[in-house]
Amino acid sequence: MFLMKRSSLARLLCRPASAVGLIAFLLLSQPLQARFTLEQVMSSPFPTQLIAAEKGSRIAWVFDQRGARNVWVADAPAFAARQVTHYFSDEGMPIASLRLTPDGRTVVYVRGSEVNKKGEVADPTSSVKQPHQEIWTADVDKGEPRLLGTLECDEEGCEDVRISRDGQRAVWAAKGQLWIAPVSGSEKARQLTFVRGDNRGPQWSPDCVSLPNSYTTIKL
Repeated sequence: MFLMKRSSLARLLCRPASAVGLIAFLLLSQPLQARFTLEQVMSSPFPTQLIAAEKGSRIAWVFDQRGARNVWVADAPAFAARQVTHYFSDEGMPIASLRLTPDGRTVVYVRGSEVNKKGEVADPTSSVKQPHQEIWTADVDKGEPRLLGTLECDEEGCEDVRISRDGQRAVWAAKGQLWIAPVSGSEKARQLTFVRGDNRGPQWSPDCVSLPNSYTTIKL
């Protein structure tokens, strides 16, 4: 332990050089404070993509905890958070284009990265099973994901799933064309039609969907 009389300490502090040296000595003699580890920094919880249902008072978001991304929801007025999906490990699979049906009962989301020039989805775990960028849906109360189809778009931020006004169907662009599937997952995704060019960004109207880059509308 470092001890010094008060009078001696006062004389030292009157001298700038001595004061600096004393402070440095005291700092170095103290045990180092606890610091953040790299693991703590990399595993910090991170919420994104906050959305709200058109009807009711439910919100949803993506929560990244230790690399495992999941969908969470909360209801007014307490807004107590609860987990909907249950992906437990860090597989490097992001969740994008999170959507709620208008009534807030079902979530729709894209899981997996965009594809590279070879048409491959990122596989940071080096799995022997080929990963895909897929569209999933899950009922908020049950939390059991259902596969709607594959997306595998080729640009960052290109995931764009749109839910119909009645909450029954989802439409998205993949492989240059538009695809549709029931949110219930009762049927496989099907291609709406073949339109030359690169079709993207579908938008729902009350009773039909407009196809970009054409003058055609399809009644559903």
